[in-house]
Amino acid sequence: MRPANQAMRDIAKDRRERALVRKRTKIADEEARRAAAVPGAASSSTAAPMDVDGAESEETTLRAQEKQRLENALDKDLVADTGSNPTGMYELWAIVTRVSPTLLRSS
Repeated sequence: MRPANQAMRDIAKDRRERALVRKRTKIADEEARRAAAVPGAASSSTAAPMDVDGAESEETTLRAQEKQRLENALDKDLVADTGSNPTGMYELWAIVTRVSPTLLRSS
């Protein structure tokens, strides 16, 4: 279970880093467009706009590779066991069973 859990964490970390890079690239593109739109500014700006379709297809390819990496890290016996959680990652859910009267009055 530990290799699968570590693979999930690595994949989440990689996705956060890619999102940060996309955000920085988008900001740089917007700044380059603003600088090019200013009259009298140097028109020799070499900043190219971000290729959105290329970034999406690259992300799709990376997601497929991540899925394959995770499937390789999973223990086959745990995957075959009905009701098991082979990655060790859980979602926490809560059910409100009682609401305080003070909370009801404040709304």
